[in-house]
Amino acid sequence: MYNVIKLFENSKTIREEFIGFSALQTLDAVGIATSILTSVEKYCLDMNKLVGLGFDGCSVMAGKENGVQKIICDKYSKATFFHSSVFSSLKASRREDEFLNIFRVTAYFGHLVTMWSIDRSTLYASHCGAGSLVMRNDFNTYEKWLQQCINIKQTIENELISSSKLRETMFVPQNKTINDLLAQNDKVNYGLRRRIYDTERIKNELEWQKWNMLTDKDKFLKEIEKLENALYRKLNPKMLVETRCEERLYRAGVEMCLDKTTTGLHKEQFELDNTIKMLNDKLNKTKALHNILIEQINVLDEELKNKTHALDVDQKCLQYRVQLDGRSCS
Repeated sequence: MYNVIKLFENSKTIREEFIGFSALQTLDAVGIATSILTSVEKYCLDMNKLVGLGFDGCSVMAGKENGVQKIICDKYSKATFFHSSVFSSLKASRREDEFLNIFRVTAYFGHLVTMWSIDRSTLYASHCGAGSLVMRNDFNTYEKWLQQCINIKQTIENELISSSKLRETMFVPQNKTINDLLAQNDKVNYGLRRRIYDTERIKNELEWQKWNMLTDKDKFLKEIEKLENALYRKLNPKMLVETRCEERLYRAGVEMCLDKTTTGLHKEQFELDNTIKMLNDKLNKTKALHNILIEQINVLDEELKNKTHALDVDQKCLQYRVQLDGRSCS
């Protein structure tokens, strides 16, 4: 069945609006009443303002015990049932076979009258004379309908022309925006490539410096080993000179005189002490330089680690941008 709302206000002008279809599960009173109430809830109509119901006189619709009006009036007590005069005239004309499966529900709400028309066609049929059918009063003539169609067609054509002009107007700004975005994309890609080049250059310089420092480290290690060996070779002569001096100093019958031998031993001991001191100073300096070099190598390792990470990030970023751009990377 279809649902139509009829409205009239203070001007007493009746206006009819089609609001939708609803399916009848069964053709008994419960099924029709359930469909009517479901449609009312669906369209958010306030049934508390319902004051009247109009049906034809059949028992399914107007039954006092189990009719549609009884089921609705039990739920909404303000509603009052009355017999529809339209269907009374149909019964009087005995042409009920022409109006099978036609149900009409009229509901009155406060100051605003709303009527749902539930029918299988969009025509109100009434009997007038010898089997003639009178059409609805709000139907337009063919000429008026044709003029409305022409107006709608003209409106659509005007909208299409306006849309075409709008597209033509937007063509140049759109292409300019696209070109600006492409230029910005190329600029960003160039910046990434430039940064990758600079990072690789700095990384190569750091690797070269690290290689030189590792070479210097090996030289320092050899120098330290050489100084330690030289220092070790000076210990035995020093011990020998000290032993000879003590023997000459504490020998039996020694005379209180500095002879040439004693003076030579003292001179030799002095020279050995200076040589050992010089070797120790040089060894300490070499070890200090070696430690400084180790610290610099550690700093270079950390810098290389950072540059390698930055280079990987930039390369992956450029790779993803090229994939998203869909253009080959030159």
